[in-house]
Amino acid sequence: MTLATSIVALALLQAAAPLEERQLFVTVVDEKGASVSGLTRDDVVVMEKGVARVVSRFEPDDRPLDLAVVVDTSQPMSAILRLSLVEPVLQLLGRLPPGSLHTVWTTGDRPTQLAPLGDDVAASARALKRTVPAGGNTLLDALVEAAKGVEGREGRRAVVLAVTGTGIGFADRDRRAAVDDAGKTGAQFFAVQFDESGDPEVQAAGSGQVSRIDYDYVLSELAKRSGGHHRRVLSALAVKKTLEDVAPDLFGSYRLSYASGAASGKIAIEIARPGATARWSARPTAR
Repeated sequence: MTLATSIVALALLQAAAPLEERQLFVTVVDEKGASVSGLTRDDVVVMEKGVARVVSRFEPDDRPLDLAVVVDTSQPMSAILRLSLVEPVLQLLGRLPPGSLHTVWTTGDRPTQLAPLGDDVAASARALKRTVPAGGNTLLDALVEAAKGVEGREGRRAVVLAVTGTGIGFADRDRRAAVDDAGKTGAQFFAVQFDESGDPEVQAAGSGQVSRIDYDYVLSELAKRSGGHHRRVLSALAVKKTLEDVAPDLFGSYRLSYASGAASGKIAIEIARPGATARWSARPTAR
């Protein structure tokens, strides 16, 4: 076989390589950061390694939302909770789309569900405002319990949103077990992590079991594996703005399927709408 024949044969083999369906979770926002609705398959182009791919589905993920919000209420958050966390969380709950249900979990001392899954934002507000920061941050265990509380409800989106610092923490499971146990629920994970450990005197009282590396690993891995997002900010003062930025991902998402090359590579998604941009990540097949 000549070199030219070999090149042609290789090209034919590559052209005949089987394609696999890949699914993405896509959020589209306008120039002001607001979610863009009304898009169809004709409005999206997917490029993979510079090759245009066939889009088989691009449709709103309009399933009602089951949202579990996990809030860091550990003792180091004594001066931060009411100042920077409570109101932004409640404002987010007040903006949930019709048909949404929510619940709030706290992490101080042990994972605690403040109220059953429901739509009463006022009740959640009263319960959260009454919460007194205490103990270490049990975030890893709380993520698992919160995810189990919203999993398996047919026809609904299960989402867990964590709002946490990086202070002294404790857990009954290590970071890999936390990711595995929470990931099995099929929930989608978002996190706003602020790089503050809270009251230094409280921090000095014990080293804890959970390190900053553990926080980073668990939150980033859960977000990556579920098609969510992990946002890190320097200060709790940035939580309000960051939750506002996260809202379109919670409220205005699309499900996209396209024919991917067997050795899939870097992709780009273009939206045929002036000023509209897309952000995306892989997610498991919807229930």
